[in-house]
Amino acid sequence: MPRDRAALLAHFSALSADDLRQRFGQAIRPEGVAAYVDSVEAKGQPSYGILNRDLDLVAVAQFAAAKDGLEVGISVLSPYRRHGLATALLQRAVRYARAHRINALVMHTRAINSETLALARRFGMPLVVVGAEADGRLKLHRRPASKARERRSAARVRAVNGCGATPTLEVKDSGATTRHSPVQRQQASCRGLPLKE
Repeated sequence: MPRDRAALLAHFSALSADDLRQRFGQAIRPEGVAAYVDSVEAKGQPSYGILNRDLDLVAVAQFAAAKDGLEVGISVLSPYRRHGLATALLQRAVRYARAHRINALVMHTRAINSETLALARRFGMPLVVVGAEADGRLKLHRRPASKARERRSAARVRAVNGCGATPTLEVKDSGATTRHSPVQRQQASCRGLPLKE
């Protein structure tokens, strides 16, 4: 959706040149960022974000299928760091991977990106540093689930997919409990349920 593209571009433009280099692994110009956002949208790769009270996108996780698992890229605006947002997004990546039967998370970063390396270590992700690059791969073990929980989970996936909901941006407002993301509204309308305000 155009507003999702605009929100992602605004988020990336609010990052410093060094932050962009950390996120993308190399220096990148604004037109390169725009091309990246367009390619993510064209490929249907999911993006998940966290909004502040002013509805600015302050943290983003983007997922891409890789041959050895789910590749995860995370960026958080400077004033919002060290508040657990990157951890929450990486936890979302774990849930997404498990729901899609993907058995590993993969992260690529620069060896000097201490924040991302610390995040990976907190999740128990083994890291391999070669030169200026660092790669991490976390093998996910499927949690034992009751058959009833698996049926409920499958029903939720069918309900969302049945409505054609394939959002490029899912947002959660960390400051208010009465706001609902477009995805939540879509899921509720698919199931014929009212949203609780």
